[in-house]
Amino acid sequence: MGVRVPLNVSGVWYPVYYVDASRSGSIGLSITLESSVIVRGKASSGPRVYLVCG
Repeated sequence: MGVRVPLNVSGVWYPVYYVDASRSGSIGLSITLESSVIVRGKASSGPRVYLVCG
């Protein structure tokens, strides 16, 4: 399995809080750049997690 994650640079953000946590979040300005990170993984019966970059 692989996931492509775009590079996102946040410039300004403002947290928004509500008593109901499901409505909380943030408002902001950001730019998504063309470069991205590709994360690959596979199912394993072992308990370990390995991070492979490249």
